[in-house]
Amino acid sequence: MTNFFSGIFAGPGNDLAACSLAEEAIEQLKEHEESNFVGVEGATSLKAEIVGRVPEISTAAHYRQARKLLQELGGADALKDELMYSGFVDATTERLTVQDKPLNYFALCASGKLTQPTAAKDQAALGAYKESFMICSNR
Repeated sequence: MTNFFSGIFAGPGNDLAACSLAEEAIEQLKEHEESNFVGVEGATSLKAEIVGRVPEISTAAHYRQARKLLQELGGADALKDELMYSGFVDATTERLTVQDKPLNYFALCASGKLTQPTAAKDQAALGAYKESFMICSNR
């Protein structure tokens, strides 16, 4: 079984199934009063730091800059810690959570807990790839 973080950039074939946040993980989150992240110019999260330094990611150059910055700030481990702290990833299973708060619309779609009106039609359009990929829109 591949967890979310070891396969985040690896492409299809990874086990990205979502799960709900375990009670044990909720208790771990409650113990943290604040994130351990300390950025420059007052940033208190990895996200705030990256947004502060790369406010727009609309080109390949912006993406490379943000990716390089992520590596400098701790890489996938720092990202995993922040996503666990914020409740998007279960600390025990390292899988995406599917609950109302925090809302992860795409994880809800992937888990089947939320369906989109055109999902069946869109999925069928993938042909042979429909078992490996999922079309999900945010509007």
